[in-house]
Amino acid sequence: MRYFLAHPTLSRTQIFAVSIDSTVGIPDELELVTTVGTDHLDLVPDLVSRLNQFIQEKAQPDDDFAVRAELTHPDLGMFPKAVSDSIRRYLETRCNTPFYGEWSWRGPIHSVPDYVDQLHRPRDIDELYEFMRGPNSGEVELPVRLENAIESTWRGGKYWELDGRTATPDIAYDEPRPGRWPHVEGLKPEIVWTSWKIGELDDKSELVESNLRDGVQLATKAHDAGKYVRIHPVTVWVQDAERDEHGYSTGGHGQGGWVVEVFNAPIPDYTDLDEEE
Repeated sequence: MRYFLAHPTLSRTQIFAVSIDSTVGIPDELELVTTVGTDHLDLVPDLVSRLNQFIQEKAQPDDDFAVRAELTHPDLGMFPKAVSDSIRRYLETRCNTPFYGEWSWRGPIHSVPDYVDQLHRPRDIDELYEFMRGPNSGEVELPVRLENAIESTWRGGKYWELDGRTATPDIAYDEPRPGRWPHVEGLKPEIVWTSWKIGELDDKSELVESNLRDGVQLATKAHDAGKYVRIHPVTVWVQDAERDEHGYSTGGHGQGGWVVEVFNAPIPDYTDLDEEE
């Protein structure tokens, strides 16, 4: 996963690409993309923003390859040829499509492994409901993804594995494919539940919410039946209709939501792996 940043001085600005290990959030590579001279320094903040937006827009669900192919590079016509050529070359050769769900409007998202060690794993339907009531309710302060797993030493063998994250990925309220957690290769969910009614707004342009209990019951029933389940938080956005000169919305508002995915596959069993370790 990569993102761009600028390092300004009085006479020039260097644009770097930072590569991050999204599982632990540690930068592992810093590359100089190009250097912008004095005459164009005022254009750099918008350029960096557009570059990161381009990367974010490429991070689409798995079956959106056609959409990704149609995306064009940010407009570089106002920059010297050497600068624009360097940026285009870097985008074409180094910016592989990132996993969707690893970006938010704040920037890259990564896991926080130590955080979940402080949390209590939900053990029944009521505890799962309390866990999901809100990302800032109770003991949960950071967004947390959940997926079920099997391990022989855990009570009953089945449990909810937690993955703390630095932020929640963004999604439009009318997005027909709301999941923002990369699927296991070759595995698609048979049921997808969302905490909002996809594509529906009330008379105040607010989300129409689903009953959280329905999502919790769906996840628990599938979990008890031995099916693979994943639950992850997202930020659901309603964008204003007004657009700027680049075609982007001039504003909007976001609200926390949940996505529950049920797969027609057994719960992953990590018993043998743990015994080998």
